[in-house]
Amino acid sequence: MSVSPLTASPLLPVPALAPHRYLSDKIKAVLRRVFGFLLRVLLFQVGERNRKGAGCVIRTHHHLTCDPNPPLNLERLKQSQAYFEAICGQEIAHTVQASDGLAEVHLLHLRSSVFWANVENMGGRRCDYEVKNSANETVCTEVIACGDNAELIVLLKKFFFEIQIKTIEGKELSVALLPKRPLLPAGETLVVDVCHSPGRSMLMERRIAGLHIAWCDVCLWDPRGTIDSTGTPSEGGYYLDAEAVYQHLAQSYRPDQIYLLGYCGGAATAAYVKKLHHADGVHFIAQNPFHNLKAALEKFPKPFSSLGIMSIDAIKSKDEATRALVVEDGFDIVEKFKGLTASKGKFVIIHTDTDKMMPKEAVPEILKIAKATGSYVIPILRIHPDRKANGHMQPPVEDPKVWEQYITIFIGEHATGDLCQTTNLASEEFSE
Repeated sequence: MSVSPLTASPLLPVPALAPHRYLSDKIKAVLRRVFGFLLRVLLFQVGERNRKGAGCVIRTHHHLTCDPNPPLNLERLKQSQAYFEAICGQEIAHTVQASDGLAEVHLLHLRSSVFWANVENMGGRRCDYEVKNSANETVCTEVIACGDNAELIVLLKKFFFEIQIKTIEGKELSVALLPKRPLLPAGETLVVDVCHSPGRSMLMERRIAGLHIAWCDVCLWDPRGTIDSTGTPSEGGYYLDAEAVYQHLAQSYRPDQIYLLGYCGGAATAAYVKKLHHADGVHFIAQNPFHNLKAALEKFPKPFSSLGIMSIDAIKSKDEATRALVVEDGFDIVEKFKGLTASKGKFVIIHTDTDKMMPKEAVPEILKIAKATGSYVIPILRIHPDRKANGHMQPPVEDPKVWEQYITIFIGEHATGDLCQTTNLASEEFSE
Protein backbone atom coordinates (compact mmCIF):
# COMPACT_ATOMS: atom_id res chain seq x y z
CA MET A 1 0.00 0.00 0.00
CA SER A 2 1.29 3.43 -0.86
CA VAL A 3 1.37 6.16 1.74
CA SER A 4 0.84 9.75 0.70
CA PRO A 5 3.36 12.32 1.84
CA LEU A 6 0.59 14.13 3.73
CA THR A 7 -0.52 11.20 5.88
CA ALA A 8 3.04 10.08 6.47
CA SER A 9 4.23 13.50 7.61
CA PRO A 10 5.24 13.83 11.26
CA LEU A 11 3.88 17.38 11.18
CA LEU A 12 0.21 16.40 11.11
CA PRO A 13 -1.81 19.10 12.93
CA VAL A 14 -4.19 16.86 14.93
CA PRO A 15 -1.64 14.71 16.81
CA ALA A 16 0.48 17.80 17.36
CA LEU A 17 -2.36 19.39 19.36
CA ALA A 18 -2.62 16.57 21.89
CA PRO A 19 0.13 17.85 24.23
CA HIS A 20 -1.45 21.32 24.18
CA ARG A 21 -4.83 19.89 25.13
CA TYR A 22 -3.21 17.95 27.94
CA LEU A 23 -1.47 21.07 29.23
CA SER A 24 -4.66 23.12 28.85
CA ASP A 25 -6.66 20.57 30.85
CA LYS A 26 -4.03 20.57 33.58
CA ILE A 27 -4.06 24.36 33.78
CA LYS A 28 -7.87 24.39 33.97
CA ALA A 29 -7.81 21.78 36.73
CA VAL A 30 -5.36 23.90 38.75
CA LEU A 31 -7.44 27.05 38.20
CA ARG A 32 -10.63 25.23 39.26
CA ARG A 33 -8.93 24.09 42.43
CA VAL A 34 -7.49 27.51 43.27
CA PHE A 35 -10.61 29.49 42.43
CA GLY A 36 -12.85 26.84 43.97
CA PHE A 37 -10.92 27.35 47.20
CA LEU A 38 -11.30 31.13 46.91
CA LEU A 39 -15.01 30.81 46.10
CA ARG A 40 -15.56 28.78 49.26
CA VAL A 41 -13.65 31.40 51.25
CA LEU A 42 -15.82 34.15 49.76
CA LEU A 43 -19.14 32.34 50.21
CA PHE A 44 -18.62 30.46 53.48
CA GLN A 45 -16.66 33.19 55.23
CA VAL A 46 -17.51 32.12 58.76
CA GLY A 47 -17.97 28.39 58.16
CA GLU A 48 -14.50 28.06 56.62
CA ARG A 49 -12.67 29.94 59.39
CA ASN A 50 -11.83 26.80 61.36
CA ARG A 51 -10.36 24.97 58.36
CA LYS A 52 -6.62 25.07 57.79
CA GLY A 53 -5.62 27.42 54.99
CA ALA A 54 -9.07 28.91 54.41
CA GLY A 55 -9.22 30.34 57.91
CA CYS A 56 -5.84 31.99 57.47
CA VAL A 57 -6.94 33.63 54.21
CA ILE A 58 -10.20 34.89 55.75
CA ARG A 59 -8.51 36.33 58.83
CA THR A 60 -5.74 37.98 56.80
CA HIS A 61 -7.86 39.37 53.96
CA HIS A 62 -11.19 39.98 55.70
CA HIS A 63 -11.32 43.50 54.19
CA LEU A 64 -11.60 41.96 50.70
CA THR A 65 -14.76 39.96 51.49
CA CYS A 66 -18.34 41.23 51.23
CA ASP A 67 -18.79 41.16 55.03
CA PRO A 68 -19.11 44.77 56.33
CA ASN A 69 -18.54 43.74 59.95
CA PRO A 70 -15.21 43.83 61.80
CA PRO A 71 -13.26 40.52 61.83
CA LEU A 72 -14.90 37.97 64.08
CA ASN A 73 -13.93 38.06 67.71
CA LEU A 74 -15.01 34.79 69.34
CA GLU A 75 -14.91 36.28 72.83
CA ARG A 76 -17.32 39.03 71.78
CA LEU A 77 -19.60 36.48 70.14
CA LYS A 78 -19.71 34.41 73.33
CA GLN A 79 -20.60 37.58 75.22
CA SER A 80 -23.36 38.14 72.69
CA GLN A 81 -24.84 34.75 73.57
CA ALA A 82 -24.79 35.79 77.23
CA TYR A 83 -26.88 38.84 76.30
CA PHE A 84 -29.40 36.58 74.53
CA GLU A 85 -29.62 34.34 77.61
CA ALA A 86 -30.03 37.33 79.93
CA ILE A 87 -32.96 38.73 77.95
CA CYS A 88 -34.67 35.48 76.88
CA GLY A 89 -33.64 32.89 79.47
CA GLN A 90 -31.07 30.15 79.92
CA GLU A 91 -33.09 27.55 77.99
CA ILE A 92 -32.78 29.14 74.54
CA ALA A 93 -29.87 27.05 73.21
CA HIS A 94 -30.67 23.85 71.32
CA THR A 95 -28.83 21.44 69.04
CA VAL A 96 -30.44 19.59 66.12
CA GLN A 97 -28.99 16.86 63.92
CA ALA A 98 -28.99 17.25 60.14
CA SER A 99 -30.50 14.31 58.26
CA ASP A 100 -27.17 13.33 56.64
CA GLY A 101 -25.72 12.77 60.11
CA LEU A 102 -22.74 15.01 59.35
CA ALA A 103 -23.61 18.14 61.32
CA GLU A 104 -24.93 19.24 64.69
CA VAL A 105 -26.62 22.59 64.21
CA HIS A 106 -26.70 25.05 67.09
CA LEU A 107 -29.72 27.35 67.38
CA LEU A 108 -31.22 29.90 69.74
CA HIS A 109 -35.00 29.69 70.15
CA LEU A 110 -36.16 33.02 71.59
CA ARG A 111 -39.70 33.26 72.92
CA SER A 112 -41.48 36.60 73.20
CA SER A 113 -43.37 35.51 76.33
CA VAL A 114 -40.07 34.75 78.13
CA PHE A 115 -38.66 38.10 77.00
CA TRP A 116 -41.57 39.96 78.60
CA ALA A 117 -41.42 37.85 81.77
CA ASN A 118 -37.72 38.69 82.18
CA VAL A 119 -38.34 42.39 81.49
CA GLU A 120 -41.02 42.47 84.17
CA ASN A 121 -38.79 40.58 86.62
CA MET A 122 -36.21 43.36 86.15
CA GLY A 123 -38.80 46.03 86.90
CA GLY A 124 -39.77 46.95 83.36
CA ARG A 125 -43.29 47.29 82.00
CA ARG A 126 -44.96 47.93 78.68
CA CYS A 127 -46.70 51.32 78.41
CA ASP A 128 -48.75 53.00 75.71
CA TYR A 129 -46.81 56.14 74.85
CA GLU A 130 -46.57 57.95 71.53
CA VAL A 131 -43.14 59.25 70.54
CA LYS A 132 -42.67 61.56 67.55
CA ASN A 133 -39.53 62.66 65.73
CA SER A 134 -38.48 66.16 64.66
CA ALA A 135 -40.65 65.86 61.53
CA ASN A 136 -43.70 65.19 63.75
CA GLU A 137 -43.87 61.59 62.52
CA THR A 138 -44.90 58.90 64.97
CA VAL A 139 -41.86 56.78 65.79
CA CYS A 140 -43.57 54.42 68.19
CA THR A 141 -46.73 54.05 70.22
CA GLU A 142 -45.38 51.76 72.94
CA VAL A 143 -42.35 51.85 75.23
CA ILE A 144 -40.77 49.78 77.96
CA ALA A 145 -40.63 51.84 81.12
CA CYS A 146 -37.33 50.77 82.70
CA GLY A 147 -37.41 52.84 85.86
CA ASP A 148 -33.98 53.04 87.50
CA ASN A 149 -32.88 49.51 86.59
CA ALA A 150 -29.50 50.19 84.96
CA GLU A 151 -29.02 46.50 84.12
CA LEU A 152 -32.25 46.39 82.10
CA ILE A 153 -31.36 49.62 80.28
CA VAL A 154 -27.90 48.32 79.30
CA LEU A 155 -29.36 44.99 78.18
CA LEU A 156 -32.01 46.60 75.98
CA LYS A 157 -29.32 48.78 74.40
CA LYS A 158 -27.48 45.60 73.41
CA PHE A 159 -30.50 44.74 71.29
CA PHE A 160 -30.50 48.23 69.73
CA PHE A 161 -33.56 49.56 71.55
CA GLU A 162 -33.39 53.36 71.61
CA ILE A 163 -33.42 54.70 75.18
CA GLN A 164 -34.95 58.10 75.98
CA ILE A 165 -36.06 59.97 79.10
CA LYS A 166 -39.83 60.52 79.18
CA THR A 167 -42.35 61.70 81.75
CA ILE A 168 -44.84 58.92 82.50
CA GLU A 169 -47.48 59.26 85.20
CA GLY A 170 -45.71 62.36 86.48
CA LYS A 171 -42.30 60.72 86.78
CA GLU A 172 -39.22 61.02 84.59
CA LEU A 173 -38.28 57.51 83.50
CA SER A 174 -35.82 55.87 81.15
CA VAL A 175 -37.86 54.18 78.42
CA ALA A 176 -36.96 51.87 75.53
CA LEU A 177 -38.82 52.67 72.32
CA LEU A 178 -40.59 49.60 70.96
CA PRO A 179 -40.69 49.10 67.18
CA LYS A 180 -44.15 49.29 65.65
CA ARG A 181 -45.75 45.84 65.55
CA PRO A 182 -48.59 44.07 63.76
CA LEU A 183 -51.81 43.59 65.71
CA LEU A 184 -52.05 39.82 65.79
CA PRO A 185 -55.16 37.87 66.81
CA ALA A 186 -55.34 37.14 70.53
CA GLY A 187 -53.37 34.03 71.40
CA GLU A 188 -51.64 33.81 68.00
CA THR A 189 -47.88 33.19 68.14
CA LEU A 190 -45.60 33.57 65.13
CA VAL A 191 -41.94 32.69 64.73
CA VAL A 192 -39.36 34.26 62.41
CA ASP A 193 -36.76 31.70 61.32
CA VAL A 194 -33.67 33.80 60.48
CA CYS A 195 -31.48 32.36 57.71
CA HIS A 196 -28.55 34.74 57.93
CA SER A 197 -25.90 35.40 55.30
CA PRO A 198 -23.04 32.84 55.21
CA GLY A 199 -20.77 35.78 56.11
CA ARG A 200 -22.34 36.09 59.56
CA SER A 201 -23.19 34.16 62.70
CA MET A 202 -26.48 34.01 64.58
CA LEU A 203 -24.70 35.72 67.48
CA MET A 204 -24.37 38.84 65.29
CA GLU A 205 -28.16 39.11 64.81
CA ARG A 206 -29.09 41.05 67.96
CA ARG A 207 -30.62 43.89 65.92
CA ILE A 208 -32.93 41.52 64.03
CA ALA A 209 -33.85 39.84 67.31
CA GLY A 210 -34.56 43.20 68.96
CA LEU A 211 -36.88 44.26 66.15
CA HIS A 212 -39.03 41.13 66.51
CA ILE A 213 -38.83 39.77 70.04
CA ALA A 214 -41.38 42.16 71.60
CA TRP A 215 -44.18 40.69 69.47
CA CYS A 216 -43.13 37.30 68.04
CA ASP A 217 -40.73 34.43 68.63
CA VAL A 218 -37.38 34.31 66.86
CA CYS A 219 -35.16 31.40 65.84
CA LEU A 220 -31.50 32.09 65.09
CA TRP A 221 -29.15 29.34 63.93
CA ASP A 222 -25.70 28.71 62.50
CA PRO A 223 -25.18 26.31 59.57
CA ARG A 224 -22.49 23.65 59.68
CA GLY A 225 -18.97 24.85 60.32
CA THR A 226 -20.12 28.17 61.79
CA ILE A 227 -18.89 28.85 65.36
CA ASP A 228 -20.22 25.87 67.40
CA SER A 229 -22.12 24.07 64.62
CA THR A 230 -20.11 21.06 63.46
CA GLY A 231 -19.47 19.80 59.94
CA THR A 232 -18.02 21.10 56.68
CA PRO A 233 -19.83 23.93 54.86
CA SER A 234 -21.45 23.09 51.53
CA GLU A 235 -24.52 24.08 49.57
CA GLY A 236 -26.28 20.79 50.23
CA GLY A 237 -25.21 20.81 53.86
CA TYR A 238 -26.73 24.26 54.38
CA TYR A 239 -30.03 23.03 52.94
CA LEU A 240 -30.17 20.01 55.25
CA ASP A 241 -29.27 22.18 58.26
CA ALA A 242 -32.11 24.59 57.42
CA GLU A 243 -34.58 21.70 57.20
CA ALA A 244 -33.41 20.32 60.56
CA VAL A 245 -34.11 23.71 62.16
CA TYR A 246 -37.53 23.84 60.50
CA GLN A 247 -38.40 20.41 61.90
CA HIS A 248 -37.44 21.66 65.36
CA LEU A 249 -39.82 24.61 64.97
CA ALA A 250 -42.58 22.41 63.52
CA GLN A 251 -42.87 20.77 66.93
CA SER A 252 -44.15 24.07 68.38
CA TYR A 253 -45.76 25.95 65.47
CA ARG A 254 -48.08 25.35 62.54
CA PRO A 255 -46.44 25.84 59.11
CA ASP A 256 -48.46 29.02 58.54
CA GLN A 257 -47.02 30.46 61.77
CA ILE A 258 -43.43 30.11 60.47
CA TYR A 259 -41.81 32.95 58.50
CA LEU A 260 -38.48 32.12 56.82
CA LEU A 261 -36.41 35.33 56.76
CA GLY A 262 -33.36 35.00 54.47
CA TYR A 263 -30.75 37.65 53.79
CA CYS A 264 -28.35 37.56 50.79
CA GLY A 265 -27.20 33.93 50.36
CA GLY A 266 -29.40 32.93 53.29
CA ALA A 267 -32.42 33.60 51.05
CA ALA A 268 -31.50 30.55 48.93
CA THR A 269 -31.32 28.42 52.07
CA ALA A 270 -34.74 29.69 53.13
CA ALA A 271 -36.02 28.99 49.59
CA TYR A 272 -35.08 25.32 49.96
CA VAL A 273 -37.27 24.98 53.06
CA LYS A 274 -40.01 27.01 51.36
CA LYS A 275 -39.99 24.56 48.45
CA LEU A 276 -40.42 21.58 50.76
CA HIS A 277 -43.24 23.09 52.83
CA HIS A 278 -44.87 25.67 50.56
CA ALA A 279 -48.01 23.54 50.19
CA ASP A 280 -48.36 23.55 53.99
CA GLY A 281 -48.42 27.36 54.08
CA VAL A 282 -44.95 28.33 55.33
CA HIS A 283 -43.96 31.89 54.41
CA PHE A 284 -40.81 33.11 52.61
CA ILE A 285 -39.16 36.53 53.05
CA ALA A 286 -36.02 37.38 51.07
CA GLN A 287 -33.87 40.46 51.69
CA ASN A 288 -31.45 41.58 48.96
CA PRO A 289 -31.30 38.09 47.41
CA PHE A 290 -29.56 36.75 44.32
CA HIS A 291 -31.58 34.36 42.15
CA ASN A 292 -28.64 32.04 41.55
CA LEU A 293 -24.95 32.07 42.43
CA LYS A 294 -23.77 31.91 38.81
CA ALA A 295 -25.52 35.19 37.99
CA ALA A 296 -24.10 36.78 41.15
CA LEU A 297 -20.58 35.75 40.13
CA GLU A 298 -21.09 37.37 36.73
CA LYS A 299 -21.09 40.71 38.57
CA PHE A 300 -17.37 40.28 39.26
CA PRO A 301 -14.88 41.73 36.75
CA LYS A 302 -13.39 39.37 34.18
CA PRO A 303 -11.54 37.05 34.23
CA PHE A 304 -12.52 36.46 37.89
CA SER A 305 -16.20 36.04 37.02
CA SER A 306 -15.43 33.35 34.42
CA LEU A 307 -12.99 31.58 36.73
CA GLY A 308 -15.50 31.65 39.59
CA ILE A 309 -18.25 30.18 37.42
CA MET A 310 -15.86 27.52 36.14
CA SER A 311 -15.13 26.54 39.76
CA ILE A 312 -18.70 26.68 41.09
CA ASP A 313 -18.85 22.94 41.84
CA ALA A 314 -16.46 23.58 44.74
CA ILE A 315 -19.38 24.72 46.90
CA LYS A 316 -21.14 21.37 46.53
CA SER A 317 -20.84 18.66 49.13
CA LYS A 318 -18.21 15.96 48.71
CA ASP A 319 -20.09 13.61 51.02
CA GLU A 320 -22.22 10.85 49.50
CA ALA A 321 -24.62 10.99 52.45
CA THR A 322 -25.40 14.63 51.70
CA ARG A 323 -25.59 14.31 47.91
CA ALA A 324 -28.04 11.41 48.22
CA LEU A 325 -30.53 13.61 50.10
CA VAL A 326 -30.51 16.94 48.29
CA VAL A 327 -30.18 18.52 44.85
CA GLU A 328 -27.44 21.18 44.72
CA ASP A 329 -28.38 23.69 42.03
CA GLY A 330 -25.97 26.55 42.72
CA PHE A 331 -28.23 28.31 45.25
CA ASP A 332 -30.84 28.79 42.51
CA ILE A 333 -34.03 30.23 44.00
CA VAL A 334 -35.89 30.33 40.68
CA GLU A 335 -35.19 26.64 40.05
CA LYS A 336 -36.49 25.74 43.50
CA PHE A 337 -39.79 27.54 42.98
CA LYS A 338 -40.57 26.00 39.60
CA GLY A 339 -43.69 23.85 39.70
CA LEU A 340 -45.03 25.19 42.99
CA THR A 341 -48.76 25.85 43.02
CA ALA A 342 -51.03 28.16 45.00
CA SER A 343 -50.97 27.99 48.79
CA LYS A 344 -51.48 30.32 51.73
CA GLY A 345 -47.71 30.65 52.06
CA LYS A 346 -46.61 34.17 51.09
CA PHE A 347 -43.62 35.25 49.03
CA VAL A 348 -42.11 38.54 50.22
CA ILE A 349 -39.17 40.07 48.33
CA ILE A 350 -37.51 43.09 49.96
CA HIS A 351 -34.61 44.72 48.19
CA THR A 352 -32.62 47.95 48.00
CA ASP A 353 -32.42 49.99 44.82
CA THR A 354 -28.67 50.65 45.24
CA ASP A 355 -27.71 47.02 45.77
CA LYS A 356 -24.46 46.84 43.80
CA MET A 357 -23.69 43.20 44.56
CA MET A 358 -26.81 41.45 43.31
CA PRO A 359 -27.72 41.09 39.59
CA LYS A 360 -30.40 43.53 38.42
CA GLU A 361 -32.48 40.66 37.10
CA ALA A 362 -32.47 38.79 40.45
CA VAL A 363 -35.58 40.31 41.99
CA PRO A 364 -37.66 40.40 38.75
CA GLU A 365 -36.84 36.72 38.14
CA ILE A 366 -37.81 35.70 41.68
CA LEU A 367 -41.01 37.75 41.56
CA LYS A 368 -41.92 36.24 38.20
CA ILE A 369 -41.60 32.64 39.35
CA ALA A 370 -43.33 33.42 42.68
CA LYS A 371 -46.32 34.98 40.92
CA ALA A 372 -46.52 31.93 38.66
CA THR A 373 -47.40 29.82 41.71
CA GLY A 374 -50.66 31.74 42.14
CA SER A 375 -49.77 32.55 45.75
CA TYR A 376 -49.71 35.99 47.36
CA VAL A 377 -46.55 37.92 46.41
CA ILE A 378 -45.41 41.09 48.17
CA PRO A 379 -42.57 43.23 46.73
CA ILE A 380 -41.07 45.96 48.90
CA LEU A 381 -38.36 48.29 47.61
CA ARG A 382 -36.08 50.38 49.77
CA ILE A 383 -35.06 53.65 48.11
CA HIS A 384 -31.62 54.26 49.58
CA PRO A 385 -30.97 57.92 50.47
CA ASP A 386 -27.29 57.70 49.54
CA ARG A 387 -27.23 57.12 45.79
CA LYS A 388 -23.52 56.19 45.87
CA ALA A 389 -23.82 53.66 48.68
CA ASN A 390 -23.89 49.92 48.24
CA GLY A 391 -27.35 49.21 49.60
CA HIS A 392 -26.63 45.49 49.87
CA MET A 393 -24.69 45.82 53.09
CA GLN A 394 -27.66 46.41 55.40
CA PRO A 395 -30.80 44.28 55.71
CA PRO A 396 -33.64 46.54 54.45
CA VAL A 397 -35.98 45.74 57.37
CA GLU A 398 -33.65 47.73 59.62
CA ASP A 399 -34.87 50.86 57.82
CA PRO A 400 -37.83 52.33 59.78
CA LYS A 401 -39.76 53.13 56.58
CA VAL A 402 -39.37 49.60 55.27
CA TRP A 403 -40.29 48.26 58.71
CA GLU A 404 -43.70 49.94 58.56
CA GLN A 405 -44.55 47.96 55.42
CA TYR A 406 -42.80 44.82 56.59
CA ILE A 407 -45.02 44.37 59.65
CA THR A 408 -48.15 44.40 57.47
CA ILE A 409 -47.23 41.05 55.91
CA PHE A 410 -47.92 39.28 59.20
CA ILE A 411 -51.58 40.35 59.29
CA GLY A 412 -54.05 37.94 57.67
CA GLU A 413 -53.66 36.42 54.23
CA HIS A 414 -53.22 39.69 52.39
CA ALA A 415 -50.92 42.68 52.65
CA THR A 416 -49.59 45.42 50.43
CA GLY A 417 -46.17 46.02 48.93
CA ASP A 418 -45.08 49.20 47.21
CA LEU A 419 -42.14 51.54 46.71
CA CYS A 420 -40.67 52.52 50.05
CA GLN A 421 -39.29 56.06 50.31
CA THR A 422 -36.80 56.12 53.16
CA THR A 423 -35.00 58.54 55.39
CA ASN A 424 -31.26 58.43 55.89
CA LEU A 425 -30.16 55.36 57.83
CA ALA A 426 -26.50 54.95 58.62
CA SER A 427 -25.08 51.45 58.22
CA GLU A 428 -24.13 50.15 61.64
CA GLU A 429 -21.52 47.49 62.22
CA PHE A 430 -21.82 44.65 64.70
CA SER A 431 -20.61 46.00 68.02
CA GLU A 432 -20.78 45.21 71.66
